[in-house]
Amino acid sequence: MVINVRNNLLVITLLIAIASMAMTASAMSTEEIIKLFQTYDVDEDEAPDCQPESFHAHICPKDETIPCGDISKIEEHCASIIGTEHAAAVKATETGQGKNAMEGCVKYVGFHVFDKDHMACCESDTCEDWIDQQFEMMDIEDVPEYDDDDGEDDDDVYYSEHHHSEF
Repeated sequence: MVINVRNNLLVITLLIAIASMAMTASAMSTEEIIKLFQTYDVDEDEAPDCQPESFHAHICPKDETIPCGDISKIEEHCASIIGTEHAAAVKATETGQGKNAMEGCVKYVGFHVFDKDHMACCESDTCEDWIDQQFEMMDIEDVPEYDDDDGEDDDDVYYSEHHHSEF
């Protein structure tokens, strides 16, 4: 009986946690979304990681061609999220200072990682193919995948093949 009660409590707690994660994205106010995007209006190295997928349903374009398309389309999408009034108001705001939600949104959504320092946070098979073509056009081969061990001993194949010790 005690085990059954524990299992039920665990299941209920898990369901509440999942529901609150899903509600978090849809329950965000425009002001909260603006504050979130302002955190991405910084140098790429200082920007936070992409948000959990639960947020993407509310901030990423449904049309998967937008993130790798014309910048004006990304800007239109971002204006629809942060509000056209706010988007117009921040047009003259300096970028890179953590104050411009429009710039932060464009960086978050966009896939123009080479020329605009976009983060490519929104999932898009179309844009993944597009970015692969960008690598090919730059004649870059064997580009290493993102290294998520944050400076720990590097155990990546790319690293070990291309960096030899002379000791």
